[in-house]
Amino acid sequence: LPEIAVPAQLPTAEEQPLPVVVAAEVKEAGPGYSALPAGVGAPGIADAALAQLGWAQDCTDLVQNAMAAVGLTTSRLDGGYDMGVGSFAAYGTVYGFDASALAPGDILVWPNAPHAAVYVGGGSVVHGGWGNNTVLAGLQNHGAYPDYVVRVG
Repeated sequence: LPEIAVPAQLPTAEEQPLPVVVAAEVKEAGPGYSALPAGVGAPGIADAALAQLGWAQDCTDLVQNAMAAVGLTTSRLDGGYDMGVGSFAAYGTVYGFDASALAPGDILVWPNAPHAAVYVGGGSVVHGGWGNNTVLAGLQNHGAYPDYVVRVG
């Protein structure tokens, strides 16, 4: 993987205006899955991540499916190729981890774990691959904070 330049500080939510969420047609998901809500930008990513709670999938599928809900990539449910943890940096701006500056829809990345998750606000994160399940938990993955954050925008 190439080196990723990480700025010293993530902008605060107030410094990063979020796009307006626009209702869109919900596409039917694969068999056994609920339809993901469609949206725009970071709020749509957070909503789509929350809609996947309880799904049996790994962490990269969770993030990829959430990004597909806002039109950034192809969902794994629709045959999209299996993205790796390092792939998500190409979809936004990469920042060093700062818990006080997180905004819903930020993609949290632990490249050495390897693990990725979606921040949904209030200190809560949607993680895939925890016991082959998608869960709502805190900011840490096995006791470590993310190495960097990808803010889609």
